[in-house]
Amino acid sequence: MDIEDKILQAALAFLGEKELKNNSGFVNKNLQAKMEQIGWQKGQAWCAYFAELVYQQAFDGILKLDRFFTPVAVQTFAKFQNNKHFKVIETPTPGALVVWQNYRNGLPHWTGHMGICLTDAHYFRCESCNQNIGVFSSIEGNTNSKGGREGIEVAIKQRKFSFTKHENGLNLKGFIKYVG
Repeated sequence: MDIEDKILQAALAFLGEKELKNNSGFVNKNLQAKMEQIGWQKGQAWCAYFAELVYQQAFDGILKLDRFFTPVAVQTFAKFQNNKHFKVIETPTPGALVVWQNYRNGLPHWTGHMGICLTDAHYFRCESCNQNIGVFSSIEGNTNSKGGREGIEVAIKQRKFSFTKHENGLNLKGFIKYVG
């Protein structure tokens, strides 16, 4: 089994796991213990911790990854840019980390969101907007499968594949792929 398959297998194993209100813990105490072991603390957002847990399980000690992951998705993205085993890319690739950065009033903010890319990009033609639209799927912690803003679970999300900057909200920053 290649590393991308191990990453996806590890991520999918957590599908449907739920948090307790206000990032105060997890329904599954085994998951909570694993998250605490990698540094998550009650009250913290946990999307980046979830991605780290998945990678730690998939790589199983082959690489020392904890120095590249942080609780902040955008900061994690920056740390991986200088890692010889990973490459920042601009296309969704299964098993890659995917990172979004929040923008406020047109300016980048330190906050963001992170997940594990599940599929390549797929395109369809939007006749009303006269353009091709790209989408990909990702497995994300601290999200909501119903599409709401409140993150409550590990879920598969379909996301728009676009680097178009929006004045407010999440903007796609890029993907981090293992290259050996």
